[in-house]
Amino acid sequence: AGTTLLVCRFEMNTVKEIEVSIQRFEQSGVSVKGCILNGVIKKASSYYGYGYNYYGYSYDDKK
Repeated sequence: AGTTLLVCRFEMNTVKEIEVSIQRFEQSGVSVKGCILNGVIKKASSYYGYGYNYYGYSYDDKK
């Protein structure tokens, strides 16, 4: 029992290429557990980050 990881090159592989690769693995019965992004340029890392969205609701009891 092993784990399959997809290796992608920074600024080389497109999202579409990655999606097609994952689909081909899955069609063959192989489940891809994650992706390794290699070749990341240190300077370019400042362009990426995490974002969080906040959702809310309100209740107004108008009488």
